[in-house]
Amino acid sequence: MRNPVGMKTTATTLLAALLLGTTVLTACGSNDSVSREELVEQETARINEWFAARYEDGLARSPMLRTYLGEAEGKDKLDDISQVAIDEEASIRRSWLTEMRRDFDIDRLDPQARMSYELFEFEQEDWLESHGFIGNEYVFQHMGGPHSDLPSFLINFHRVESEADARAYISRLEQFDDYLGAAEQRARAQGRAGVLLPKFVYD
Repeated sequence: MRNPVGMKTTATTLLAALLLGTTVLTACGSNDSVSREELVEQETARINEWFAARYEDGLARSPMLRTYLGEAEGKDKLDDISQVAIDEEASIRRSWLTEMRRDFDIDRLDPQARMSYELFEFEQEDWLESHGFIGNEYVFQHMGGPHSDLPSFLINFHRVESEADARAYISRLEQFDDYLGAAEQRARAQGRAGVLLPKFVYD
C-alpha cells in the first residue's frame, strides 16, 4: 500500500518545483526583454554617432557644400573635382559601406535607425554604381557644366557681408583656373576615349 503522506510530499515537491521553474522562466523572459531593449538602444546610439561622423567627413571634403548650407568654414576654397579626387571619393564611400555592414547589426536597431541604415546603404551603392560610368557623363555641354555652375554658385551662395567674406570671394576667384582646369583634364580624357557630344551641338 502506498504511503499517502509520501505521495502528498512528493506531489508538493513537484508542485513547488513546477512553480519555481515557471518563476525562473518568467524572470528570464523579463530579463531577456530588458536586455533586448537596452541592446537596441545602445546599437542605435552607436550608429547614429557613426552617421554624424560620416556627415562631417563629407562636409570636410566639400567646402562648396558647406557654403550651400550657410556655413562659414572653408569659405575661401573650392571643391577638388579632379578625377583623382572623384576616385578617392569612391574609395572612401566603399570603405564606409564595408565598415557599416561589418560593425553594426541592422537587426539591433530601432525602426528609424534601421531606415537610416538602409538609406545610407542605398545611397552609397547608387553612388558607386554611377561612378562606374563617370567617364560617360559629359563634363562640359551646351546646357551647362562647371563653366556656368561655378559663377552661378558664387553669385547665389557666397554672401559678402564683411571684409573676410570679400577676401574669401577673391580667393575663390583665384582658384577658377585650377577648378576649371581639372574639369578640362577630365573632358580631354573623355574625348580621347571617344566620348563626345553629338555633332550638332558643336555649331
